[in-house]
Amino acid sequence: EGLADTADGQLLIGFRNPLREGRALLVPLLNPDELLRGEAARFGAPIAVDLGGRGVRSIERVADGYLIVAGPVADAGDFVLFRWSGRAVDAPQRLPGAELKDLRPEALFAWPGSGEWQLLSDDGGIETEGVACKDRPPGRQAFRSLDVAR
Repeated sequence: EGLADTADGQLLIGFRNPLREGRALLVPLLNPDELLRGEAARFGAPIAVDLGGRGVRSIERVADGYLIVAGPVADAGDFVLFRWSGRAVDAPQRLPGAELKDLRPEALFAWPGSGEWQLLSDDGGIETEGVACKDRPPGRQAFRSLDVAR
């Protein structure tokens, strides 16, 4: 579900599911450049992070670590935004002031040089007037977004 670069040229792959003892999994891809040249992938040790029983929905590297959008492994449940140092020994911290309410974020990205992040919400299952957004004609389907200032 999530993919973020690391400061040393690796990638962190975030999984929505499965959870390991209630913790979300992040797996380092050690050699993304070589992989693109046809070499075999090499993975680092999995990192289990406590996101309150949620999986990774998106992850983005920021100057001092990572932002993680955590959500349910299935469709029912709430979403929370966490800040994480990137060190396996550190627990992610819930980001104060970033209330997601009924948003169902599926993507998170930073606007370069702006000091802001953008969250995109998958509203396909949200019903209005008795019809799910994903079942509406293409011109009437929508998503929501939220700006989050650093």
